[in-house]
Amino acid sequence: MKTDNEMSLKAKEAFEKKDFPTAIKYYAEAISSDPNNHILFFNRSACYANIGKYEKALEDAKRCVELKPDFVHGYSRKGLAEFYLKKYEDAKKSYEEGLKLNPNDEHLKEGLEIVNSKQGPFEAKEEVKTSLSQEEVAKEKADKAKAKGNSEYKQRHFEEALKYYDEAISLNPKEPVYYLNKSAVYFEMQEFNQSITACNKAIEVGEGLLPKPFDKIAKAYTRKANCYCHMNEWDKALEMYDRSLLEVNDHNVKEAKRECEKQKKAYEEAQYLDPTKGEKAKERGNQLYKNGNYAEAIKEYTESIKRNPKVAAVYLDRGMSYMKILTYDKALEDLNKAIELNPQYVKAYAKKANAHYFLKEYHKAMEAYNKGLELDPNNNECLEGRQKTQTAVYQAAPDPERARKALDDPEIRALIQDPRIVQALNDAKENPENINHAMQDPFIAQGIEKLIEAGVLGVK
Repeated sequence: MKTDNEMSLKAKEAFEKKDFPTAIKYYAEAISSDPNNHILFFNRSACYANIGKYEKALEDAKRCVELKPDFVHGYSRKGLAEFYLKKYEDAKKSYEEGLKLNPNDEHLKEGLEIVNSKQGPFEAKEEVKTSLSQEEVAKEKADKAKAKGNSEYKQRHFEEALKYYDEAISLNPKEPVYYLNKSAVYFEMQEFNQSITACNKAIEVGEGLLPKPFDKIAKAYTRKANCYCHMNEWDKALEMYDRSLLEVNDHNVKEAKRECEKQKKAYEEAQYLDPTKGEKAKERGNQLYKNGNYAEAIKEYTESIKRNPKVAAVYLDRGMSYMKILTYDKALEDLNKAIELNPQYVKAYAKKANAHYFLKEYHKAMEAYNKGLELDPNNNECLEGRQKTQTAVYQAAPDPERARKALDDPEIRALIQDPRIVQALNDAKENPENINHAMQDPFIAQGIEKLIEAGVLGVK
């Protein structure tokens, strides 16, 4: 089976012999194998033009610029076909579009001048052929070198890939993609400084092109950012992500930036770790706590946690300080963390229960006191706290706000909706004596007790 490259070479040979019908045949075969190759349409358009089939020439020229809108010579080919079809206004627009891309192109200038004067026919139209695009021939060779580089890259043959990418650059140094390919290789090799250098070259080349390839420039900035992340240079990485987003507002880059910010925070926290300094900060906090300076004690305990976040006692100390300034939500966060770090920490359960008690979350207080007593049945703080809470439960006046708040607790909502609890309460409404029978079931007894402690059920 013939490849599209073989067909293209045969077509070029036929063109040079001015055997345009044969060239058209070979180009058609090449296009069937590679329908997105703009050069094939460009060259076949020249063949059609040279045998006077300008409608066909125009169709191929249009397809050429559709596939590659920044291909200057495509507009020259399109304008030529439109001129011979006497579509002078269209021809003028085509030449002007091409000149926007390259104001110095002599073929475009000449074409526009002839259209404006409606002179013609063009001299030696046969010469408007593939030889007009020596630059494009070089580009085609460069792309083939790039394809070989990509193949080597996928096989992780990085040195070979670099050779092919360098070959592509030597053939077409004005294509940013080749520099991006090199940067990708260096990135995989963890040669981050070299990857950044290749990205800088891609940006430099891209900035000099018209139209400006925003997507390629953005990709270069993103890869630079990724390199800086691997080098732990977080601020530079974030700056590069921002530069990329200025070129193209890409969701994936935004996500990468957010991840970079998380990594920066984790890295800086890890760099800050120092258990010795953490212990000294804890000692300063303890002294401030004893002196009643709770706000300053919190600052020292926070510093201690930053230096060593694995010490349960420091979270307990900071939680107690928060309780002293009546900031129970933060106190509970710290006390829960202390328990997470040390599940046997009886004192933390006692202080957690105290915090719930002050918030009138009596069901949670009872749960924490009971957990502490499971670990230490003789703990005075838990014993006294549980007794105090039980008294508060049965002496408390009805409190709708407390009951509403309790219903935010998923456990309380589940109990109030449990069919067994619902049935027991309905039976008690019909006959209060029924509750005594229902309470023989441990689940119902514990559930109703918890609902009473939460303030959802009242006690008469």
